Amino acid sequence: MSTRANTVSTFCDIVANSRLITRDHLCCLVNRFQNQSKRPEENQAEELKAFLDFLIDADELTLWQTDLLLMGKHKGFFIGDYVLLTRLSGLLPRAIFEARETKTGKIVSLEINVPSMSSPQKDITHRVVSD
Repeated sequence: MSTRANTVSTFCDIVANSRLITRDHLCCLVNRFQNQSKRPEENQAEELKAFLDFLIDADELTLWQTDLLLMGKHKGFFIGDYVLLTRLSGLLPRAIFEARETKTGKIVSLEINVPSMSSPQKDITHRVVSD
């Protein structure tokens, strides 16, 4: 069962498990966030919301990624040599995502086909539909 993120600390654990951002880079981002904060947040929910806004504004994560990470989802962000950034259309088993090639940083539209929801990762196919 996925653990929902309700603090900056639990959110960072989920992000690190997702491999979207390394733990070392997350520590640097948390420090930068804390140094830039005008005032300490009054509660953990407000602090987490401000941190999410900070990560999105810094182009470290997308809104789609943060929504899934908040729910405790840390798997499924990588397909082959691509990291999924946001869903553009459709629902699984066939959906189109904006994705970034991990080696070049090139942004593409990627069609994902999942034969069944219980399919192993190796059975998932993908193809670039536009770049």
